Amino acid sequence: MFNERKFDQLKAMFNVFKEVPQSVDFIVRKMKDFVVVEGNKIVSNESNLKDPILFTDKLLSFKQEIDSMINLAFADDSRFEKARDSSFQNFMLKCKKTPHFIAYYCD
Repeated sequence: MFNERKFDQLKAMFNVFKEVPQSVDFIVRKMKDFVVVEGNKIVSNESNLKDPILFTDKLLSFKQEIDSMINLAFADDSRFEKARDSSFQNFMLKCKKTPHFIAYYCD
């Protein structure tokens, strides 16, 4: 469901299982894995690594997509927000160019 961006189905699943902490923890882990895999694709893509603006635009677009998913499917549940933050840190720290590219983008 994550790969296909099926936010409505994720929302329905979350609404069914939100009262069962272990179930929500499982969904959070799956989302975290998804974010890391997709983020790693962005920071390791050769085209992105040649263009700081493209690299940063892709990261920002992905962040907006994940924020929308958390809002629409998971009612801004803080567990999903924390998982998003740690996932982004995970893959962004793997690319040594990330700080430089973001600084370049801001200038």
